[in-house]
Amino acid sequence: MARRAWILGATAAALLLTPLVALAGYGQPSPPPPGGGGGGAGEVDANGNPFSGGLGFDPARLRVAVGRTVRWTNTDSFVPHTATEEHGIFDLGGDYGPPGNMGFGPGESVEREFSAGTFRYFCRVHPEMRGVVAAPVKLSIARARKAAPRVRALWSRRRLPAGQAFDVQRRIGGGPWRSIRVGTRRLQGTFSAVSAKANAFRARVRLTDGGGASGYSPARAIRPG
Repeated sequence: MARRAWILGATAAALLLTPLVALAGYGQPSPPPPGGGGGGAGEVDANGNPFSGGLGFDPARLRVAVGRTVRWTNTDSFVPHTATEEHGIFDLGGDYGPPGNMGFGPGESVEREFSAGTFRYFCRVHPEMRGVVAAPVKLSIARARKAAPRVRALWSRRRLPAGQAFDVQRRIGGGPWRSIRVGTRRLQGTFSAVSAKANAFRARVRLTDGGGASGYSPARAIRPG
């Protein structure tokens, strides 16, 4: 009976120690900053670990303006996280954690300025963590004296890295989407407007080596009349 009690006690102790041993590879944890980052637009918390649960990005879906910076903050006390676009358009990580599973550590933040598109991303350390950032094209009317109004479309405020380009589409009224820029490196364009109908635009980021593309941005429309 005493031997059985000793075995049960040793087993329970081993189960309690297992998460601690697994986490030892991450080094000495530091507490995250108070408040976290998920409270406002442009801020995302990277939460949780495999032992206590709660793995996820908060908010998991975020809509921002072109040129807005999104910041991810690791709110966990032990494990690293990354924010990695599913096609490799961006990969925000760090040097915290064991080799092969490194990311930005407890209390650390990473950030990125967004162009137009719908970007689906995940954590390389914990692939079940997934999120989406969407940014619509910014539209305005360019008016000139004695000339018909034109639509100015801005799909980025910053040039893309080498190997990436923009695809831009337009739709007039309820018609089909038509490509007006394919593989462009330009950040904006000005286009003839159809004043009696809504002029809708959307854009995405594409890898020029054929490695994939983000989703198209949410449609944004403007009526010049």
